[in-house]
Amino acid sequence: TESVIQSTELIMTMTNILVDRDALRITMICSTIVGLKMLIGNLMIGMARIKAGTRPPEDKELFPKAGSQGFLGRKDNDEDKKKKAAKEMEQRCIRIGLNDLENIPISLILNWGCLFVCYSTRVHIWLNVAFTIGRVFHHISYYKKLQPHRAMAWMLAWFATIGFGINGILGAILNL
Repeated sequence: TESVIQSTELIMTMTNILVDRDALRITMICSTIVGLKMLIGNLMIGMARIKAGTRPPEDKELFPKAGSQGFLGRKDNDEDKKKKAAKEMEQRCIRIGLNDLENIPISLILNWGCLFVCYSTRVHIWLNVAFTIGRVFHHISYYKKLQPHRAMAWMLAWFATIGFGINGILGAILNL
């Protein structure tokens, strides 16, 4: 007897994705710049924590000249202007890093997704440049305490992120 096997037939289709060479290059270059900027920001947080005395206590052995270390900071007088400035700089660097984590990952996802289906490669290239300039200048202006420069840089990168989404959606819908 012949048994009947029911199965769902999987139909696979192959799609060729054409990517503009210049758009790919610019996307990679800008992504690398932003990624390196984030790594530099992480190093800045670590250095600021050393000066503020907020590294793990066992790190005192690594940085003996920096003095005592502890998650809650040094136990000495916080009224000292130098120590207060170090703690404020630590918080500033942490906030730069947090802002990067809030904005850059989703932007890069939209950026790379847009690259493969974008409506306009020229727009995609300019959005990459705008995003990269915005994020780098946001970092610098935050560190240097420059306002409204920081807000304008953040908005430039934010609008570029929205642009990635719009350019990608238009390409996905209209370039069928």
